[in-house]
Amino acid sequence: MLLNIVVCVKITFDISLIGVDSVTRAPIFRDVPFKISDFDLNAIEEAVRLKERHGGKVTSVSVGPIERKDSIKRALAMGVDEAYFVAIDQTANLDSLQVAEILHAVLRRLSADTIICGEGSVDEYNSQIGPRLSELLGIPVVAYASKVEITDRTVTAERSLERIKQTVRCNLPLILSVGSEINEPRFPTLLQIMGASKKPIKVLTTNDLEVSLEETPALSILDISAPESRRRRIRIEGDSETAARKLVANLVQEGVLT
Repeated sequence: MLLNIVVCVKITFDISLIGVDSVTRAPIFRDVPFKISDFDLNAIEEAVRLKERHGGKVTSVSVGPIERKDSIKRALAMGVDEAYFVAIDQTANLDSLQVAEILHAVLRRLSADTIICGEGSVDEYNSQIGPRLSELLGIPVVAYASKVEITDRTVTAERSLERIKQTVRCNLPLILSVGSEINEPRFPTLLQIMGASKKPIKVLTTNDLEVSLEETPALSILDISAPESRRRRIRIEGDSETAARKLVANLVQEGVLT
């Protein structure tokens, strides 16, 4: 059984390196490098493992400004066979519906039987892409998958929900969204990194896909700012019992404890 697997990969800023303006509290993106969103690394790893077990091909699909294209080379080094990158204007603020429309246009060309994405992105974490693609493609989605097995084109997946684990079965084709508990993404070797440069990255535009973003109204982002954080500078003195009582009283007053 050969699988035609497509993994949806988002290229984001490395959020651990984003600074904050001390006056406006606006994020500072200048000189912050790009990387593959953490949960999408898990999606790539699971796609490659399925290919290793069953054979077939893994293709990645990404959407973003063209300067983020080179970040997809890590996916190629991990075992993805080829990549599609849909380049959009740097100033475009696409919401999940618009991204799903673009991904849908690419997926229709690829005829995938297994589509894998991260359960959310590290920058927005809205968990929308998997369900929206399911609706657009008319195929089932298994969200929050933590374990996946495929036998005779039947998928058995374990889902990690808030308080329980649920096992579901579904026939291909389908969409899987995965989290960090499903696997540990591999670190490519130097040889794999060098080999990734020989794998194709096909750059498309929305015009190539005949997708009009104007027909899909986007949500407007009004403001992005870090929460205000100030030290209270409260000193608590006394013996341990007295200090503990004062600490609890202050926490209650601040609304931290009730």
